[in-house]
Parts: sequence; structure tokens; C-alpha cells
Amino acid sequence: NIAFWSTIAVLALLSLSLVGWVALRGPTASDAQTGAAGGGPTVYRPAPTELERILRAAGNSAMESVTPAIKAAVEEAFMTAHLAVPAYAEFHYSVLGEYTELAGAVLGRMESELSTRLFGGMEEQLQAAAARIDTAYVAAFATELERQTGKMLAATPEVDVLDQATQAVLASMEQRMRVTAPLAGVAAMTGGAAAIKVISSAMAKKVATTVAAKAAAKGVVKTVAISGGAGTGAAVGLTVGPIGSLLGGVVGAIGAWLLADVAVVNIDEYFNREEFEQHLHAMIDAERDRMIADWTAGLRDRPEALLRDQPLKDLFAPAGK
Repeated sequence: NIAFWSTIAVLALLSLSLVGWVALRGPTASDAQTGAAGGGPTVYRPAPTELERILRAAGNSAMESVTPAIKAAVEEAFMTAHLAVPAYAEFHYSVLGEYTELAGAVLGRMESELSTRLFGGMEEQLQAAAARIDTAYVAAFATELERQTGKMLAATPEVDVLDQATQAVLASMEQRMRVTAPLAGVAAMTGGAAAIKVISSAMAKKVATTVAAKAAAKGVVKTVAISGGAGTGAAVGLTVGPIGSLLGGVVGAIGAWLLADVAVVNIDEYFNREEFEQHLHAMIDAERDRMIADWTAGLRDRPEALLRDQPLKDLFAPAGK
């Protein structure tokens, strides 16, 4: 009898131990959990690595859906600069433009002048485009995350619903993605004002070099022209006396100076304007392509940025641990 009851007691303790172990362990990714008493739904808690997988898949899908919009939006913004190139070239190849640029080079204002004439309004246009793409990306991410979650459940036998912790994680993902590395932030750092400053600075160096070369080339031409103009003016002014001769010489010199300016500018425009405009277009295109690459890389990295910011395994940890 003692042996019999001892055996019963040991079996009872083993049964209780197993029940306690299962209860404490909770649902895991390796289980197709049995339903609660009374026929309730079976629940499933995927491993954090499984959630990471579906988050990356949702991010990749969202990235693919907005990639054409990135290219279109940035190209549209930079088209504004392309359309402004002929007007800027017209200004550049004028006597007023030449002296304005020369003064800007000396005073360090050429970059600002270029920015205003070629890129006015582009910063606001790029920021608005970034906000639109952000919204589209987050919406596409949320849609694909829901689809990936359904696929995960469908591929898991005898599982009806996700456990509450997983549901809470997934419910928070859309909002988390909305505030994690938004494209508007990328645009602020690498686009908009930053991009305009980069390209304006490069263009300013190009224009300053051109203006300096033209000024040097004019030196000899103006020396000859001024001498001839002053002599002609003095001869004409001599008909009204010595003072007239002096004034005529001054007027003649100024006229010769301006005529030399006009002649050199027109010659320079005839031979170099087409190449100058092509160079500006090429610089605009290079900056446009860099920005498209930066925006694309920023969105592609968003799921990883989210995981770095809040590792999913931490979301399952009890509060305070």
C-alpha cells in the first residue's frame, strides 16, 4: 500500500510540475498552441526575428512603391533650375551681368546671387515633395505589414490569432515608422538648402573663373580702345577750347571702355554661351542624381533604423526589466 500511494504521489507531483512549466513558459514560436478552455482561439507569438523579417519585407515593398515618386518629384524640382539657365546666361553675357558677377566675386556674394536666380523656391518645393513621399511610404508600409502578418498566420498550422504582445508591437509599427528617419529630415540635411548651397558654390567658382578670365582678356583690348577713344574725344572737344578737349577725352575714354566691354561680351557669348549653358545643366543634373540617390537610400534604411532605435526583442521584455 505504501508503495502504491508513493507512486501516486510522485505521478501527481510530476503532473503538477509539467502544468506549471507550460503555464510559466507561455506561447512560443515553436508551438501550435492549444485553445483555451471552452474552445477559445489558439494564439501565436512569433519570435522577434520573424517580426524583423516581416518588417523588412514591408519596408522593401513600400520602398519599391514610392521609388518612382522620388525620381519624379526631385526631377520636377530641378527642372525649375534647368528652365532658369537661359535667363541666367542672358544676364551673364551682358555688361551689367559681368560687373555684377565681378562685384559678387570680390564681395563673396556670387553664390547667393546664383542661388536666387537659378534655385528660387526649390527648397520649399523639395520639402513639400519629401512630406508627400513620406506619407505614401508609411501608408504602403502599413498595408504591406498587414499583408505579411496575414501570410505569417496562414503559414502557421492551427493558429487563429497573434498574442497580445505581438499585436501591440504591430499596432505601434506604423506610428513608429512615421517618426523614424522621416524623409523630410533627410531632405533637410542633404536636399533643399544644403543641396542648393553645394551646387551654387560649385557654380559660383565656375562663373568666377570665367569672369576673371574675361576681365584679364579685356585688359589689352581696353588699353588700345581707351587710348583711341580718348584721342578722338579730345580732338573733337578741342573745337570748343582746352576744357572741351579735356572733357571730350574723358567722354571718349568712357565710351571706348563701354564699347570694348560690349564687344568682348558679345564675342564671348558667340563662342562660349552654348558650352556655358551645357556646363550649368550638367552640374544641375549631377546634383539632382545625387539627391535621388540620397533620398532612396534614406527610405531603404528606414526599417533598419527603426530596429536600431527599438530592437524588437526589447518590446517583449516585461516593464522595468
